[in-house]
Amino acid sequence: SAHIAGLLIQPDELDALFPDTSDSTALSFDAEMDAVEAGDRVREEWWRLAGGAGASNILLLGPDHRLVLALRESSAADPHRAALDEAAFARALIGEAAHSRLFHEGDTYLKAGYAPLTQYDGRIAGVVVVEGGENAFQPLEQVSASLYGAAFLASILVVLVGLGYVR
Repeated sequence: SAHIAGLLIQPDELDALFPDTSDSTALSFDAEMDAVEAGDRVREEWWRLAGGAGASNILLLGPDHRLVLALRESSAADPHRAALDEAAFARALIGEAAHSRLFHEGDTYLKAGYAPLTQYDGRIAGVVVVEGGENAFQPLEQVSASLYGAAFLASILVVLVGLGYVR
């Protein structure tokens, strides 16, 4: 999903979101407006992707971990929490798609996919992060509940067998 989210960003939108600042020290007002418009177009595409893929959030981070664009505001205290899996982030920065370990936020389990965002010249401009939504991991919660139930029943069975053996 992270790779698809990156592919949904058109080259002109990518240029607007990551402007070349080597020519001037300050961005012009037009360049900033282009970035806002590009961000709105990308978010529109990401909303469709998130609805179909069950993603809870999609983020675009610069190589310096700077948040460039987000589908939703982060509910965590640290807005850069998606980049906390430094190994996955680093792999994406060298051109490999990667994913985080399963992490817990509130009472929800999430997993994040990381994909490099490559410009036309092959340079990696940033990293797209797609966090798996809570619906994607409901089967894991059901398995967890089933395992707790099975462990409880096994404990009762062990106690009953022990009592029967002692008599």
